[in-house]
Parts: sequence; structure tokens; C-alpha cells
Amino acid sequence: MRKSFILLMACLVFSATRAQTIAYPALPNEVCAKAWNNYRKADVLWKTGWGLFISGAVGTTACSIGTIATLYKHEMTPAELATNRSCFSLAIVSCGVLAASVPCLIVGQVRRKNAMRTINEYQCAPDLTCDELRLSYKRANDTWKAGWGLFGSGLGLLIVGISLTFTENNTMLNAGLGLISIGSGAVITSVPCLAFGQVQRKSAAKQYHQYCADQPPLTFSLQTSSNGLGIAMNF
Repeated sequence: MRKSFILLMACLVFSATRAQTIAYPALPNEVCAKAWNNYRKADVLWKTGWGLFISGAVGTTACSIGTIATLYKHEMTPAELATNRSCFSLAIVSCGVLAASVPCLIVGQVRRKNAMRTINEYQCAPDLTCDELRLSYKRANDTWKAGWGLFGSGLGLLIVGISLTFTENNTMLNAGLGLISIGSGAVITSVPCLAFGQVQRKSAAKQYHQYCADQPPLTFSLQTSSNGLGIAMNF
């Protein structure tokens, strides 16, 4: 009887201690650390989805154009027939990669938003130092500029390629189709570069100005040089 009473009291004490531990919320530092960790993991998943989306979209576009281009020929050589079949197979694989990117993008974005909601709720400080934030901003800005470069060059190649497809010369036609494929790939690739660069540089600038008030601010200014006008970033 005494052993049963002692065992019962031990269970009650353990349950009360457990309930008290659950009732107390976690420390803000622990919550922030966990939220930032979840955000980093979700961000990797989200970027992986964009990588799959880009490769799948480029592969589908290029292989589809290559397959359609050979359909206009009444007779194909064995090499052209093999190329046509290879392009068709690659187009199917690219479509599968494109479909696989959808859950990565959706799940990654949802988890990113949930983690950021917790970060904003607890007003968590960034897990990067001021120097790391400046470096993050510079990298994001370079990515953003590269996206505009890809977009401009891809658009130019598309215009030239489309103009070449109106000729009756088979060589010029094939060259035009090739330029269209490359231009389409460049334009598609520019989209995530522009999106990633803009989102990350705005986030880095916002955190820098909020938590690094004692540091020189990030500013933009126009300046002249021997090559003309340019945009300078000062920090």
C-alpha cells in the first residue's frame, strides 16, 4: 500500500512538473533561433523548386522547338530522326522536372511565410551581422543586375531569331530557331534572378537600416565617369 502511494505521488509530481514546463512558453531567443532555422530550410527548398522550374522550363521549350522544327520535313535522315526522338524524350523528362518543382515552390513558400510570421511576431533580430547584411545586399544586387542583363540579351535574341524564321533559307531558318531557343532560355532564367535579387536585397536593406543604425546607411547616387553616367552604391 505504501509503495502504491509513493508511486502515485511520484506520478502526480512528474505530471505537474511536465504540465508546468508545457505551460511556460519557450524563451524568445530559442523561438527566434528555431524560426530562423526553419526559414533557412524553407528558403533552400523554395530555391530548389525554382531551380527545377528553370531547368524544366528551358528544357521543355528548347526540346519542343527542336521537335516541332523537324516535323516540317517530309523526309528525315537517320541522324535527324534520332535527334527528333532524343528531343521528344528530353521534353518529356523536362515536363516531369517542371511538375516536380511545383510542390517544392508551394511547400517552401508556405513554410517561409510561417517562419517569417513568427520572426515578426517576436521581433527577432537578424541572424546575420551588419557586415554579413551588407555582403548579402551586394550579392542580391548583383543577382538582380544579372537578371536584367539576361532579360535584355534574351529579348534581343528572340527578336533576331523570329525575324530569321520568315526567310525561306533553311540555314537561316535553323539559325533563327536556335536563337529563339537560346533567347527563350535567357528570358526564362532572368525571371528568378530578378525575383530573388529584388526580394533578398529589399530584405537585407530593411534589416540593415533597422538593426545597424550606427553603421553608414545604404544609399544610391548618380555619378559621372569616363564611360558616362552610372549608379553608385555607398555604404
